[in-house]
Amino acid sequence: MVALLFQAILTEERLPPAIRVWFARLQIPVLRVAVSEPEFFGETTHPARRLIDRMGACVMGFEGQLDEALEREIRRVVQVVEAYPDTGRRVFQTVLNEFEKFLEHFFKNENEATRRGVSLAQQVEHRETLAIQYTIELRRMLNEVPVQEG
Repeated sequence: MVALLFQAILTEERLPPAIRVWFARLQIPVLRVAVSEPEFFGETTHPARRLIDRMGACVMGFEGQLDEALEREIRRVVQVVEAYPDTGRRVFQTVLNEFEKFLEHFFKNENEATRRGVSLAQQVEHRETLAIQYTIELRRMLNEVPVQEG
């Protein structure tokens, strides 16, 4: 099952080739976890599965050059997992937490495209809030004005 999982990951064309190498290096540590923890296959919340999903979601579909900081963090995460192969769930949970913290900082502070997108989303949200407030105020003001049904 683990081999099929990684075969699907490694043949995914939307993953940058440089990242496929790091996913391939996770195969043996994940196999060890799957053998020692049978709930790996039954739990979608297992840290190893969540880490693979999260890393894949972050790099999926990059057509140009992958951000160097993101690639460096993925490399670091895989190297930590490889360095502590016998710790199982704990090492995956630890690196998952670290990766989540990195992503929060990366997308908030370092990634210019994300920063622009967040700014745009905030502007749109602000406009929608003003429109709702305007509508509420207008309804309140027109509450006593008689209006024909049609």
